[in-house]
Amino acid sequence: GGGGGCTLLVGRVDDGGADALKAAAESLGRALGDRSVVVLGGATGDGKVALVVAAAPGVAAKKGGKGGGGGHAGKPVAGGAKMAGGGGGGGRPALAQAGGRDVTQLDAALERAKQLVEEAFA
Repeated sequence: GGGGGCTLLVGRVDDGGADALKAAAESLGRALGDRSVVVLGGATGDGKVALVVAAAPGVAAKKGGKGGGGGHAGKPVAGGAKMAGGGGGGGRPALAQAGGRDVTQLDAALERAKQLVEEAFA
């Protein structure tokens, strides 16, 4: 929506587990630069789903929410995880993760998280 100076990458990485997803999202975000958001999801191997959203400093909300807004990674990650039978989750504006129980809904969860990122970080 309009303010679109933001690079969005959505990807699926299976069998890595949540920690591997987090590390991958952070390094991809660094590679993409200061106005990027990375959405990664994957099957964790035990039939569950992990979702991670990493937002670069240029687009993430600052501590306390003051000073020019910015988005919070927790909102898209929780909304995405809900699609996969999870929810909750959370974290910092720049990095959040959540889990789901239904791996068959992972692609839908990624699509939902992407929509929410576009709204939150537009």
